[in-house]
Amino acid sequence: MNAPYLTTYRPSRSRSFVKKQSKNVCQALCAAAGLLAAISPARAQTGPTPQPSIAPVAERFVPVTVDSGLRPAPGGNVEDAAQVIYSTRIFEPNASIIRLKFGTVDLAGDPSLESGVILRLTSTLTGEVQILTGLSAVQWRNTSAYFNGPQVEIELLARPGVAASRITVEGVWVDEPVLSPQDICGGVDDRMLSTDRRVARTSNGCTAWLINDTNGGLLTAGHCTPSTISVVSFNVPLSTNTGSYAAASPDDQYSVDTASAQSESSGVGRDYGYFGASVNSNHGLLPAQRSGGTFNVISAPVPSGQTIRITGHGSTNLPISNTWNGVQKTHSGPYGSLSGSTVRYFTDTTGGNSGSPIIINGTSNAIGIHTHAGCSGGGNQGTAAQYAPLRAALAAPRGISRTGKGLPGGDLFAIGDAANNFGTLRIAPDNFARITANGARWQGLTWNPTEGVFYAINAVGELNTVSPSGTFSLISRVAGTTLSLTGLAFDSLRGELYAVAPTNGQLFKLVNSASPVAVAVGSPEGGNIRALEYDATRDVLWSVGNTGSGAQLCQIGMNDGARTIIGPLGLGITTVPDIAVNQVTGELFAINPDTEQLVRMNPVTGEATTVGNTGALWGTTFGLSYRNSPPTCAADLTDGSTGGPDGVVDGSDFIAFINAFAGSEPLADIDRDLTVDGTDFVLFINAFAGGC
Repeated sequence: MNAPYLTTYRPSRSRSFVKKQSKNVCQALCAAAGLLAAISPARAQTGPTPQPSIAPVAERFVPVTVDSGLRPAPGGNVEDAAQVIYSTRIFEPNASIIRLKFGTVDLAGDPSLESGVILRLTSTLTGEVQILTGLSAVQWRNTSAYFNGPQVEIELLARPGVAASRITVEGVWVDEPVLSPQDICGGVDDRMLSTDRRVARTSNGCTAWLINDTNGGLLTAGHCTPSTISVVSFNVPLSTNTGSYAAASPDDQYSVDTASAQSESSGVGRDYGYFGASVNSNHGLLPAQRSGGTFNVISAPVPSGQTIRITGHGSTNLPISNTWNGVQKTHSGPYGSLSGSTVRYFTDTTGGNSGSPIIINGTSNAIGIHTHAGCSGGGNQGTAAQYAPLRAALAAPRGISRTGKGLPGGDLFAIGDAANNFGTLRIAPDNFARITANGARWQGLTWNPTEGVFYAINAVGELNTVSPSGTFSLISRVAGTTLSLTGLAFDSLRGELYAVAPTNGQLFKLVNSASPVAVAVGSPEGGNIRALEYDATRDVLWSVGNTGSGAQLCQIGMNDGARTIIGPLGLGITTVPDIAVNQVTGELFAINPDTEQLVRMNPVTGEATTVGNTGALWGTTFGLSYRNSPPTCAADLTDGSTGGPDGVVDGSDFIAFINAFAGSEPLADIDRDLTVDGTDFVLFINAFAGGC
């Protein structure tokens, strides 16, 4: 149904009759609904058959040949600022909007850290910028955002120490104005400009809107073919005087996750689209995080006499200004009826309104999706929210819309999935459950049992506390280094906080809890180390070395930063962003982001075994940590009756240990290495002698 020209339907009554009626009567007779570009009289159809409300969108592809060639990184220290290693401009005369199609995007370094080469695109007309990394370029499917003006500057920026990079450009899309006669029933277009941050314009000329599902997904019309929508744009500015679209800021454009798309286009009342969008490549937030709001999807009908509002990016025609073409507008009118899964209402719409929310005026409640024009036959029409296939799609989201859709519970927590969620990861049943979403680009999490909070750190070095219920509090940005810090480990016995720099493997201690400063511990060991966690029972720092040949379980010295390799994880795991330790059982956990599976690592050999699927999407940075009870004394094993620690070290503990040691029982495994040996005996005796 994406034909550039579709039939415009007019009321069966003459215009002279309609003009004599009041506006309300006019609306009741023939509300303007989803009118499309008019075609020649010879192609016009007659009859009440409703038509989809797609606005004509024209984009001309212009082949362009640009090849940066292999560009080496600059010389210097890894902590030096990034430098421009390649720059060029693409100019297309008379273009009002330009969008790039890349061929090769080969950006060296880690795309999730400051060591990764970045692609910076700038409109020379407005100065607006989009930043793409190797990861976000994939999310954008080797295309750019839309830029205003005829020229875009392309730059590659790199820090020292990375391999050479290369990009090629195959062409650009240029927007062209398409203004066609439109018709509003009654001849008066009463829509007004609006700025609802929950409503977006799609790249194929429809409207989409944010809903309150797990991650703030979007609904639109099925005939808008969500699987082909490449970009959704919020806060769209006025169009040009000729009606050509103007591009939203790159900060307000989001690449659509096509894997999340579900839709149906089977006619009136059976027309819906549901999809999600990836995080913005500039600021890392999802559209719902940035907009600060969503619509509640509730079932129709509404009480008799209720007013309905339609907000969307419909087209315009004279005498309405061309600058309103495809720009967000809104109008309210009376609710009509509900028949099966078809909602009817008398509210002004035009081409481009397909996919708009059918809103109960004055609320955030939407009862359906506007899909079809219908001046005759009872008003404009849409798909009711209770349509069973739509409800089934919402209950079984895909792609980015499903991550974090679990049942909260347990003590294993994670932060920073593909939707920036913080939540629990239950081992049985296996699922990641969103508690809240806050901020972006999280890359470290650890638990402070004394204070009862997690510490979390993001890509710009901002250290936060996070309560288990999801309350975030910024401490400050970590000073002392320009390197990105990941992992985080809280030494609960000494009250010290650690982090690691993946760029060079340097261990840091974060001193001064109010204004943390990173102080290097020892010398950098090199390699790509991200994960970090403290084990209070064994009194060690665990980590994982991420290598091209396979990840390896390691221990890192807290006094000198020296790394001791325990053994390979196996299972084809090459990257482990973070690690968690269950202090009670001594188990070590990690997530394999390639398979979305939770794994358990053997502390003696490093070998990983699969626990189960997490049901979430994970990138190359996130945080993982166990909510453990405050540390207990290694010698406080029993109170002599219940078998549990009692806070007192006495003869009962000594007898309990000796008996367990003689029988090689788990109670005597003080260092939690799954082996009862002399090390456990020494640890117990030292703890017992010191009274902990």
